[in-house]
Amino acid sequence: MKTVAGLLMVANAGLFLFGAVQHAGVAVGSFHEPVIIPAAIVETLCGLCLLWGATALFRGSTARWRVALITNFVALGGVLLGVAALAAGAGPRTASNDLYHRIMLLLIGHISGSPDGRVMCCRQTLPDYGRVARDATRIGACSVRERVWIAIKL
Repeated sequence: MKTVAGLLMVANAGLFLFGAVQHAGVAVGSFHEPVIIPAAIVETLCGLCLLWGATALFRGSTARWRVALITNFVALGGVLLGVAALAAGAGPRTASNDLYHRIMLLLIGHISGSPDGRVMCCRQTLPDYGRVARDATRIGACSVRERVWIAIKL
């Protein structure tokens, strides 16, 4: 399981660093994003954190899962900061940027879903994500993966 979790973290780190390069003003083929230097800095830090967490998993350190979880939460904070900044109108919003944020959240949710890195299965079917998000008593019973799905759906 640590190999799968580590590879997902490396993939997410690559996505963060790809976004950082684009927000620094470098177009990669047909991919380009508006220049947003603060976003480039945050994405670089998140990508490096995820690489650190993946390295801890691959090296088999005694605190590997703790480091992986902490680095994923740092990345989660970076994504939520970016989403909040875009929602507040602090920068130009593009469809591709929204897609990047959703993929990043999905990967973080898969890794952070359980202490040993396994992808958690949903304990319940949640057909109406908006209703669940408004119901505070049920949101506490949701797994991290379900909360990420709720955030993506809203």
